[in-house]
Amino acid sequence: MKKLSTFMVTMPFCMNEGWNQLNLNLAAITSDSFKTTYVETVRVQVHANCRLRRIYFSDQQYKDDQLPNSYKLHGSKDVREKPKSLLRKNSAVVDKYSAGDKL
Repeated sequence: MKKLSTFMVTMPFCMNEGWNQLNLNLAAITSDSFKTTYVETVRVQVHANCRLRRIYFSDQQYKDDQLPNSYKLHGSKDVREKPKSLLRKNSAVVDKYSAGDKL
């Protein structure tokens, strides 16, 4: 359920596990919520339980083949980053084995 205040709309979103792409039509939300036209976004607030790759604004919805590769979601596989602590441990083990192979 969305909540309205004088200059703000609060809307909850439920996302699937893994990477999600969320497209919001700000003009339609502004028109439905405040009965006026969309002019500008002054602030975006994202809570700490979200990890974002990027936020960008555009005047229209682009097809996937019109986007640069860095803006596309590639396939449906779960692409999650490993925590840096795991990367450090794995790299130390790899270095140790690779040093032993050279001797």
